Amino acid sequence: MLSSSNDDFREYHITPRYLAGSTYTGDPAIRPLLDAGWHLSQDELSNTYITAPEQTLRVGYLPEGENDALWKITAYSDPFALPEWLVTFQEETPTEIVQEFTTALAAAYKEGPNSYLNHANSSLAELDVGTPLAAAGWSHT
Repeated sequence: MLSSSNDDFREYHITPRYLAGSTYTGDPAIRPLLDAGWHLSQDELSNTYITAPEQTLRVGYLPEGENDALWKITAYSDPFALPEWLVTFQEETPTEIVQEFTTALAAAYKEGPNSYLNHANSSLAELDVGTPLAAAGWSHT
């Protein structure tokens, strides 16, 4: 959305959607996590943090972050351990893509820790771009 001089907002629809970039508000991507009972907090810079109740999944919406990652999503086997995995989305990433990921993450969270720590066993596997390649016999070299 862009603001005009009289502070009214106009909404522009851009096709194809990937050219539009982020909505610069994390609300649509945060909603699935809040609906799953996660906790929301913000810092003094308006960065937003969403955490699973037992602190093993964390999502940061970081418009005032120190690098170009607008979103950082991490999973932990223990709240005080190093992350098992980290996913980042840059500011050019359409919010709908982040929302698909957080929706799958909320579903995996309901399945239990094995589903998001070993994502090959969960709905998160559908979002892993490497899964179809590995199934087709591709490998890292």
